[in-house]
Amino acid sequence: MHFQIFNLLITVLIVLVPSVILIWCAVLCIQVAIRAKKALDLYIVDKEKQMNQDHL
Repeated sequence: MHFQIFNLLITVLIVLVPSVILIWCAVLCIQVAIRAKKALDLYIVDKEKQMNQDHL
């Protein structure tokens, strides 16, 4: 009986741990992507401002 419970725990760990790691990586990637996009948007806005100033 104890052996079955132990097996069940190991199975749950084997299934859950990679899932948690994958979800964590996905969340990190999304956060990085959001930051990168914000930085890129700011960079593009700055470039456009510089170009507009150059034309004037």
